[in-house]
Amino acid sequence: MRDLNLADGLKLIKALNDEKPDVLLKDVTDIMDRVSVVDNIAGEDSITILYSSSLPNNTSTNDVVKNITFEYKGKYRIIDNTDFGKLAQTKTFEKAFNKALVNESKRLLFNEFGTHDLSSLSKEDYAKFLEREKTISSAIYGGDVASVRECMWGKASDDFVKATKGKVEAFIFGANKDRVFGVVELREVLKKKDIEFMGESYEHLNAKLQTFIDLGYSEDDAYEQLFEYIKNKSASRYNNIACEVEEGVQKYTMLSGGKIVEKTSKVNKVKGIKILEYSDEIGEGYSSLSRIVLRGRGIDDFEKVDKILEIVKKTERMTESQYREVERTVYKILDFNKSKTPDGQDFYKGLKNFVGKSSANEIKDIYSKSYRRLCAESGKPVSSLVNTHMWNEFNRPV
Repeated sequence: MRDLNLADGLKLIKALNDEKPDVLLKDVTDIMDRVSVVDNIAGEDSITILYSSSLPNNTSTNDVVKNITFEYKGKYRIIDNTDFGKLAQTKTFEKAFNKALVNESKRLLFNEFGTHDLSSLSKEDYAKFLEREKTISSAIYGGDVASVRECMWGKASDDFVKATKGKVEAFIFGANKDRVFGVVELREVLKKKDIEFMGESYEHLNAKLQTFIDLGYSEDDAYEQLFEYIKNKSASRYNNIACEVEEGVQKYTMLSGGKIVEKTSKVNKVKGIKILEYSDEIGEGYSSLSRIVLRGRGIDDFEKVDKILEIVKKTERMTESQYREVERTVYKILDFNKSKTPDGQDFYKGLKNFVGKSSANEIKDIYSKSYRRLCAESGKPVSSLVNTHMWNEFNRPV
């Protein structure tokens, strides 16, 4: 139950600093797990933004999103603007967290190595200690997949998405599928019928996931394919945001050898940000933010395929089942091409350049060729892959 507001949570965390010299991480997380994940700044019809990792130019998506919510107050909803998020950014929390890390390190040293004196360890045991010490903070940020679900940020993110409705955007260009967005947030999004995620409905997202399963992927591998599709859609979607950055330095602390060590790293800071009139056209009018992303990743082929499929759906007279057959076949072609099948390379390269073309003849031509290549590579006749009516429709003169 998240029954604490910012003031209540801050008071309890401060008490850990003042009254509990032997504080452990569980003492900290037990309080944080009770702090509200309601964004009190966001308006009733606000758009939720989920975010993870950094842009390719080393600008934190957290920094980008905070600037967006500052510039457009009330329009966007983010976890950092909740009481939980605000408390996690305070010096009071940082002090309790660092204090608990040191105490956990001392406990690890005694419980596993039988000493309170780090200098008494052999070179081999010292190396083992340092390696084990790296896992201590998993209670806050997660380590392996299981701990990500149960860590402080994992639980808060899960509750945040559960309370989400309406439109959701995702800044997850460099996200890792084994971190909070991949392990917790996206899986919860897929359960939400009242969410429109980056312009896609609950039904469409889950149909896409089922497409990968129909292609023979295991459930876990199908989810990974969907994760990559969404990550790359995120990279190509935000051509409506102009982002000016400047070089900066970020200070942070870490646990090392039983002590809290202060470190610095070079980062790019957001100097200014502006949301332009929204455009979802791929390959046109990229803003500075999109160019930063695209220089690092390029527009993913799955995103192009999705664009082409939408054109196909609009220009061809197909039933839903016929359209799904086309979708499955095209993704299957991409699988062949990713495995470097020689006959498929021309189509793969052609697909990479096939953006902004929307005539029915061009669509028919590229898919007719793709079917033939797929049949040649698989050794199966056309009739076994698509029904005759749809094949004739594709080859009928316009």
